[in-house]
Amino acid sequence: MIEARTKPTARKKIGKLYIDELNRTLRRPELSKFVDQPAALLKRGDLEKIRDEVEKASGVSSSLKALSNIKGVMTYCCTQRSVDSGLDQAFMWWQHVTSDSVVKARDRKPSVIDIAKTIRLATEYLDKPLPGRQDGKHGLRDNVYSAFCWLTMTCQRVEAALSLRRRDFYPDPNEPGWYLAAWGEGVMKAGKAHVLPVPPRAVEFMMPLLKAARHSNSDWAFPSERCTDQKEIHVNRSAPLAVVRRLGARDVLSKSKGREESAVDLLAENGILFWSPHDIRRSLTDCMDDAGIPGGASAILAHEITLSQGLGEDAITAEQKAEWH
Repeated sequence: MIEARTKPTARKKIGKLYIDELNRTLRRPELSKFVDQPAALLKRGDLEKIRDEVEKASGVSSSLKALSNIKGVMTYCCTQRSVDSGLDQAFMWWQHVTSDSVVKARDRKPSVIDIAKTIRLATEYLDKPLPGRQDGKHGLRDNVYSAFCWLTMTCQRVEAALSLRRRDFYPDPNEPGWYLAAWGEGVMKAGKAHVLPVPPRAVEFMMPLLKAARHSNSDWAFPSERCTDQKEIHVNRSAPLAVVRRLGARDVLSKSKGREESAVDLLAENGILFWSPHDIRRSLTDCMDDAGIPGGASAILAHEITLSQGLGEDAITAEQKAEWH
């Protein structure tokens, strides 16, 4: 399905974000017994079991996404590749598999103070282990910390924020001290190009972190530590999302047997309410409204552009490139 729907002639193309989501579903351990078997052998009970096991392991949201992805692929195979898949359009049973669970709407809106205190707290554990950890490893890696700070500074969706290319973060030619972060239409969830102006104070804060997180000759702004000249990958989306969880002793390692008592909720100790990077997007709306810029959050979160001039490698001067070296 991915191959067919990414062809130039595809009637309804799919983008990178959806492809990554499909691949994450296929890699889930709950699907390991089924991914290599013919689609026609999958039974209703198998799909219900996958749904329930994913919910138990990762929550309702992940379960609903996995269920939707599997059903979407099977429907495509049935309607477009029935001979190859062995699926009969007269009996599309998977379309009737649903879930009686719903994702509870979140209303968390971390304050600017809590966000700043969390960043400051995370900084302390770049050079030492988190409380209760005996593995000797630092609490946070430089590249994960850099990615986490970028998420909090820009309020972008995780996958898009981490998919920033180094060449697409460059000085604004019209505003001294400002930078522009640009993403193509294939990266953003809305399928439209997005340009984000980044103010001088944020640039000044982020630039040392970006340089410290560099790895090999990767073109990613936030390269993974596993990135090599042969394997170009950015920081995994789960890493910056886990930062607040680790500080709040809510991660898997903190909850593992024998470590519950030694784990320390650093957020609670510092009077910080638990939050996630996605919650900042709600906070931003209130912040912009309070600043007398109603609707300003929409421009930051989903700024559509119609011209592509100034984006990409051709727009970067030698002097601008030198800032990365």
